[in-house]
Parts: sequence; structure tokens; C-alpha cells
Amino acid sequence: MNWLVMNRAELQELHYITQIDNVPSILQHGILSHSRASCLTHKSMAMPEIQDRRSSVVVPNGRPLHEYANLYFCARNPMLFKRQSQRNEMCVLRISVDVLDLPGVVIADCNASSRYVRFAAAPSGLIIVNRQRVFAEDWTDPNRIEYYRKKLQNALRF
Repeated sequence: MNWLVMNRAELQELHYITQIDNVPSILQHGILSHSRASCLTHKSMAMPEIQDRRSSVVVPNGRPLHEYANLYFCARNPMLFKRQSQRNEMCVLRISVDVLDLPGVVIADCNASSRYVRFAAAPSGLIIVNRQRVFAEDWTDPNRIEYYRKKLQNALRF
């Protein structure tokens, strides 16, 4: 077994980070992409500068990135860290790993707005994900490149 590659058997759940106020809508409509959610009243956790970058990303052999909903392998990630001042207004929903088997699910090996992102079809695409970086206790690293790699990795699109 390769200890660097994400192993599906080790995944107990996936995560979705949202405002608590959005939960009733999610229960009614499901987890929606950025594009589909724009048609509903909701509170966005999105950072405008990140959304601007994501608006120009197209998933290879797929659709624009904003047409995918975003899940995470681990909610303890840079977005959650950036939004920690809102911790009383947000929640992390636990999502079944069975979504990996849905048609059209795509895995990103790092933040999808990164210039260095790779995408692969799920579930076989798990092989592009470095599990040690995704589940690292923290992002600090004496090697600056490794620090950024740890910080970038952690996403799934469906």
C-alpha cells in the first residue's frame, strides 16, 4: 500500500462547510454548486477574490468549476481557518463517501483555483490525492514549497 495515496477505505466521511442558516435550504434542495445556489437566498461563505479566480476554471472534460459543489476530505483546511471569526455562524456537514460513486464526480488534488490543480474522475481519481498532506496536523513546514502543498490540498467536486 502506498501511504502517500488517498485510500477510499480510510475515508469515513467527506465534509461540506456552510453557514448554519443554510441548513434548512440544504435539507430541502441538497448541496448545490455555486451557480445553482445563486438562484436561492442563502448566506455565502465564499471569499470574493477566490470566487473570481474559480470563475475562470474549467474542469478538463467537464464543466466550469462553479457548476460543481465543493466537498472536502478534511474540513480542517485553509477556508475554515480564514473563517474562524465566524465559527458561531457556521457548521460542517458530514457527507457519505458514497458520493464518490455518483456520475460526474471529480476529484481535485488541491485548491481548485490553484494554477497547479489536477482533476481526475472519482473514485479512481483518489490516486492523485496525497493523504499525508490532506490530513497533516498543520501546514507548517521548514520547506516553503511543502508548506504551500499542504495548504492547497483537500478538495472534491461533484
